[in-house]
Amino acid sequence: MNDRALFNSKQIGEIGEKAASELIEQKGFKILERNFRYRRLGEIDIIAVHEKDLHFIEVKARSSRNFGLPSESVTSKKIRKIRMLAQLYLLKYDPNKYSVRFDVIEVFVRFLDTIQVYKLNHIEDAF
Repeated sequence: MNDRALFNSKQIGEIGEKAASELIEQKGFKILERNFRYRRLGEIDIIAVHEKDLHFIEVKARSSRNFGLPSESVTSKKIRKIRMLAQLYLLKYDPNKYSVRFDVIEVFVRFLDTIQVYKLNHIEDAF
């Protein structure tokens, strides 16, 4: 049995989102929301402000590149959902106050006794 079997995808996702949050906070971003949901449309992992930009951030964690890079798993269907959720979120705020950006943060993990993050890649304006 490999160490990967000891962890479920929810745990991996939570660790990835925590690492991504720490990364953008170190870069000076202010996190406004985590796991923003609107009814059954879906979820945006992180919504953050940096300078005059409002970033809607999708976090993808992977333990191998067997199926490509994590960012390659952000499908056109997922992009449509994120854009729709972003529009709904902006109804709360003055949409002209910020420039809107859609980012992806790739989180690369390995499995030992715990899940360890070994690389982060923040792709700004990913779509």
